[in-house]
Amino acid sequence: MSIRRIRYITFSVLLAAPVFAGLLWSEDPNITENPGGSEVAVNDGANPDKITINDYNPIAIDDPTIDVEDLTVDKRYSPDGRGEILDVMFTLHNLTNDPIELFVWVLAYRETNAVDENDRKWIPYPIWREHDPAKRENIVHFMKITPKDIPANKIWGPKDPNDPNAPDGPYEEQKRIIERMRDSVAAVRPIPELLPPAWMYIAYLSRYPTQGLNMTLYGDETPPPDKLTLSDYVPPTPEEKRTKVFKNIDKHSYTVEQLRRKSIIRSHHYLRYKVDYQFYNTVAVVIFDAEAARKYEEQANGGAAGEPIANPMLHYQIYKINRDLKIR
Repeated sequence: MSIRRIRYITFSVLLAAPVFAGLLWSEDPNITENPGGSEVAVNDGANPDKITINDYNPIAIDDPTIDVEDLTVDKRYSPDGRGEILDVMFTLHNLTNDPIELFVWVLAYRETNAVDENDRKWIPYPIWREHDPAKRENIVHFMKITPKDIPANKIWGPKDPNDPNAPDGPYEEQKRIIERMRDSVAAVRPIPELLPPAWMYIAYLSRYPTQGLNMTLYGDETPPPDKLTLSDYVPPTPEEKRTKVFKNIDKHSYTVEQLRRKSIIRSHHYLRYKVDYQFYNTVAVVIFDAEAARKYEEQANGGAAGEPIANPMLHYQIYKINRDLKIR
């Protein structure tokens, strides 16, 4: 065995030792069970929040305390045989000596414009028109969010039918796009569901940042053994092991390996097979400072008048991925 290979094996063992030590030696490893469904409403009201474009402020502060790098994506078959899983992995570095408490959101979705290239083969766009309005209209086909999904009816809804003078909102605008696609004579494939545009999801979780994945990005101090691995993995029951039919694969949405000065975050986005199956093509990572996020929600609920408005968003980045799972 060459000296180079011995060095490589030694380095790999030293790098993986803290994670395995936490799993083997901890009496109570932080592997939490998630017995409920993954669709969790963020707000407690019966009516949607009526998100508008005024609520969309995707500007992260220039924070020098953290650094997000090495984002990669991968696809694997689901163990239940009913779909596939997109794994998003990135490294979060702590550039300070002190621990930083964060709330993390990872969104995976498929977003396209309202133009169906297959339909255009049957009905070409008129050459005498310069611009196709459908190219500026984006639609979300499906959305999977870590650590919890946000039902569409909590984000938007139709305007009040009892108010004939009420202006059309994002719901009516998106509904017209979907209905136009369904009414097309060339539409031979399933039409996407009526879902809010991506910016409304970002605006909504920015309103409730503390519902994200709560974690501590450690500094000089090494994480305790019971905090080396964070996960919402649901272990299979004895019946599932016997029948090999796993019913909680879609409940596993994140795995976090915590080390000194950095954390490796993996989000898992389950997608079930269906007619005209297509995979994710967009990933968004949003990170909030925990202290500022709590302050922001306190201000939104009627905090002290005259104090500066807190901006808890530390990082917001959108990544486009192609069929080969390469980031564009």
